[in-house]
Amino acid sequence: MIDGALDEARVAAAASEIAALPDDVMTWQISRRIRKASINRLDELGTTVRGILADLADTRAVAGLSQLTGVPGLTDDPRLTYGGVYCTPPGGWQKVHEDFPKHPVTGLWNRVAVLLYLNDWKPSDGGEFELWPQGMSSCGNVIEPIAGRMVVFETTSATRHGVRTVSADAPARMAIGTRYYSAEAPSVKPRGPLSRSARRPGESARELLPTLGEVRDYVKSFTTS
Repeated sequence: MIDGALDEARVAAAASEIAALPDDVMTWQISRRIRKASINRLDELGTTVRGILADLADTRAVAGLSQLTGVPGLTDDPRLTYGGVYCTPPGGWQKVHEDFPKHPVTGLWNRVAVLLYLNDWKPSDGGEFELWPQGMSSCGNVIEPIAGRMVVFETTSATRHGVRTVSADAPARMAIGTRYYSAEAPSVKPRGPLSRSARRPGESARELLPTLGEVRDYVKSFTTS
């Protein structure tokens, strides 16, 4: 977790660009497991957001992430597959889950994710990022989505994560997300597609049932070679 990864003016400009995006350019995910919008088409994004994404794809930045995480040979994804801009609306959330194991086109292993938060956040807003251990006995870390804060984590079965519900009267929780890939498989073996979601204590299995489309997409990420 790195606070102040971007200066306040740049964060504010990116947030304004995203807030001005019309709903119909966003891709919405609404199911038992998630209520979130995203967009990864650069031509729809503003100049500030495109500049931040370019910085995160810079070869020096990628090399720095490789050194920071210890994952060798990281590469960025120009397609921004399952990346780009994330917006969790008021009342939105994401259940605890494991990320897809492989890029659906290149077949490279999905190894590292970066989140950069853009909101002026206060505790009553909700939408905190959670990291959970495999045993799911209790939440390992709760990270507040403070403007300018960057979170870097490895995307393996050992790094389950989710998003707490955004308060009904809070602004949408906005973040820029990028993913990095490697030809080298993680040491933690990925689990099957139907094991992607994990129950928080007190949650029922029914709350986590994926849609057929979600199962299809996840199976594809396992079978790509």
